Amino acid sequence: MSQSTEKVTEHGVNFTKPCVMLVDGLDDAMFGGKGLVAGSDISLNIVSHKKDDTSPSMSECATPPPWMGFSISLPANESNDKYGVGVVYHVHMETGEITTSDEHIIEVKFPRAQIVSSIRPLDSAAHGQFTGEEDMTVVEVCLEDGADVEVAGWSRPVRNISPSRERSLKPMDPIVNGKTLIDIINQRKFTFIVSAPEKVIAAEWDEAKLQS
Repeated sequence: MSQSTEKVTEHGVNFTKPCVMLVDGLDDAMFGGKGLVAGSDISLNIVSHKKDDTSPSMSECATPPPWMGFSISLPANESNDKYGVGVVYHVHMETGEITTSDEHIIEVKFPRAQIVSSIRPLDSAAHGQFTGEEDMTVVEVCLEDGADVEVAGWSRPVRNISPSRERSLKPMDPIVNGKTLIDIINQRKFTFIVSAPEKVIAAEWDEAKLQS
């Protein structure tokens, strides 16, 4: 059973939940869903980052404002700097520890006050497509006319990306249902199947709770 990820510190709250994206609607191909769909090695999470991480000790650091959206995690191969490939370093703000990452993470942020969301429980008849015992929820997000998502991490260097996922970072190569990663990110309507009960998502997926 998947666990809710809600990191609470004196600096803010970050809520994430693993999910699957349905490309082109409820009855079509799936994207992401590692741990929820057999055979998937791409992790997808919805994210509600309610507060920024600004504190006196971080006043000179550029910190992102609160946001809602989703993150994509692509697996990387083992490698290091001596082979001339980039390495992603993760800074743990609480401890100051710096570690390397075995993932390439892309964050897709929805524009504030320019989305319309709907939340409902997944039909019990559809549960057989997914692993785990937890209730699942359908979250649909539509962008309003003229609204665009913000993407972070696309050009971030990473240790050798897994060969099976290298094409995911090539803008013109289809990765699911004839769609490229750019096509998926540029959708006007996003449909997620989230590993959490409806009441949990309804309490967290709320723009009104984002810090102003």
